Amino acid sequence: QVQKQTAKRQTPNAVSVAGLSQATMSSSNETITCNALYSTVGISFWGGIDPLSGKVIDQTHPLHGECITDKILCIPSGRGSCTGSQVMLELILNGKGPRAIILRSPDSILCTGAIVAEEFFGDECPAMAVPIICAVGDDNFAQLVDDGRDLLTIKIMGEEGDNEGNICIQSGGDEIITKDLLKLKDTLELDANNNDVDYLNQSSPAAELALRTVRRVASISGAKELIPITSAHIDAVTYIGPGGLKFAQKLVQLGGKVKVNTTLNSQSCDRRRWKQLGIDASLAENANSVGDAYLQLGCEMSFTCAPYLLPSKPKKGENIIWGESNAVVFSNSDICATSYR
Repeated sequence: QVQKQTAKRQTPNAVSVAGLSQATMSSSNETITCNALYSTVGISFWGGIDPLSGKVIDQTHPLHGECITDKILCIPSGRGSCTGSQVMLELILNGKGPRAIILRSPDSILCTGAIVAEEFFGDECPAMAVPIICAVGDDNFAQLVDDGRDLLTIKIMGEEGDNEGNICIQSGGDEIITKDLLKLKDTLELDANNNDVDYLNQSSPAAELALRTVRRVASISGAKELIPITSAHIDAVTYIGPGGLKFAQKLVQLGGKVKVNTTLNSQSCDRRRWKQLGIDASLAENANSVGDAYLQLGCEMSFTCAPYLLPSKPKKGENIIWGESNAVVFSNSDICATSYR
């Protein structure tokens, strides 16, 4: 639901325009005005943006060398690994994230990192660290990039009723009214016949926290129901930073346990031979701590990016939820199980 108000200006075409290198920012509880960075090329947050500095480190990207911290980032979408959600989480916790991300189309991976930051680390997030994330559609996105204005203003229009989550993007004399994807209304309708209600009544604090997170992510695509799955594969075993480690450890502390057979992706280093391989001791300790936390949640001792080679692989026709891009492709084609990325 995106509205465009006032006539579009005729402006020169621009493929990729970078905003001012020196950030200019003003904000209140209802309005932010920041330098903008524009690109018609999506970016992989994992491997593309440094979570410690906020700089674009993908040397092939048009925004290489730019810093997204406290900027309004205009890109069509994220791309690449779902681990991008972990990088988003680390950027937020480090106070290095953008103030807003304007997308052409909704991107649930980027939104997931921001939602986890709010649900799991609300009190630990630096002030105003969680960005506004919105999608404006093809035409409005193209117009924003064509305009390429150094400064953009985003107004928060309301927190209640029909205006809840509404924002107004101001670019010169044009206004685009859309929704903050992090403030959408819950769309899930839990089914008592599908054991959803029984699960809620018997859930741990960890399960309640996880379900709140799932509900918010589901609202981005407008999902109305949950479907049973037979297995899961977790891609978040890579150590990106302390946020991802604390995420898994918090689920353990709150009594979390997996409900279906759950395998783990490869760690950031060998769990036993890291010394012989010359791995930094600090990285090895953190990487093993991530793996240990997921094992405490009841995950299978697997640590592979090819879960389809394990004896526990799913069968044809089963619904599963797997991370790791190659595994998703293999499950949906060769095994004929069904997984969304």
